[in-house]
Parts: sequence; structure tokens; C-alpha cells
Amino acid sequence: EVESRTSIDVDKKSEKFVTVNNLLTSYWAWASDISSLIDEDRVIEAKIINWIKGGGLLVLQGRYTKYQLEIMTNKSFDLDRKKGKWKAISPDHEMMRSFYLLDSLPSCFNDVWYEFRYDGRVSILVIPDDFLRAVADKRKEKICGSLANREKVIRTFINLSMVALTTDYKKDQIHLPEILKRLR
Repeated sequence: EVESRTSIDVDKKSEKFVTVNNLLTSYWAWASDISSLIDEDRVIEAKIINWIKGGGLLVLQGRYTKYQLEIMTNKSFDLDRKKGKWKAISPDHEMMRSFYLLDSLPSCFNDVWYEFRYDGRVSILVIPDDFLRAVADKRKEKICGSLANREKVIRTFINLSMVALTTDYKKDQIHLPEILKRLR
């Protein structure tokens, strides 16, 4: 779907990383379970923090409070002059306008999408736990007990892909040729 709507060439197979070391070879990783990424103090492992600081984007699926998220990252970024910060994704966020203009993000029970911004870019993104399944499943997938708006889910995933593939989507402008095609 991403390939048919944008100029992005997508590899049809996805990789499942069994170990953290394999994850570190990618620039974008999606984790459905945080347990393998945190240590006994509930802090994200140093290898992963270094990968994030080096440009990686970690997408965490699940329901977390802002307090839980701060515990996972504060000790890792507290001495860094480019200290990151957790925020709820706002209506003017790049996720809302990087390819499609969205009025809201898909959520269950008013779940909040959070971002951790480090060095001026989205470094960690926390999304509701049913989102990826709704993207992958071509059937009418139920999310939170009701049918998902598939078009909204796909548009959100494409915007997320644009954010993941660019360091700064405004400067990189990788989506501009496709947007111009739609205007003609």
C-alpha cells in the first residue's frame, strides 16, 4: 500500500529481530514488547540508547504512561546536552502532515501517541498496541472492539514511514514529487 501511494520502494519481507544486536543494523525498529529492550532497572539498554543517539527510530507498541516512559529514558539521556523530552503528539506534529493531512491519529479509548524527541528529531514513538495489526491485516480488523477506519490507519502508517525515513522531513522533502503529482 505504501509503495502504490508514494515513491518509496518497499521490501516485501519484514525482518524479525530476535536479538538486540540484530536490531542495531536497522535504522527503524518496531517493538511490540519492551521487556527485551530494558534492563532490570526498567531503563532502555545502553546499546539501544546509543543506536537511538546515532539516528535510529524506535517505535514502541503498547500503552504506557508518560511517567513509565520517563523512567525508561531519563537516566540514559540526563547527562546529555541534547537531552530528549517526552511529549504527546500534537495536532501540528509532522506525523499529522508529512504526506497526508490528518485531523487525528487512530487510538483506542483515547490513547495518547507519545514521542521522544532527541537532537531535534523523533527518536522514539509510542503508539497504541493494535495499530500495526490493523495496518497488516487486509480484512476488516477489529480494534478496541470496533471496526478500524482502514484508510485512516493506512494514511497514518504512510506518514509514520515518511517520518522514519527522513531525518527532518521538511528539509529532506522526499514526499514532494508525489504530492506535486496529485496536484496536477
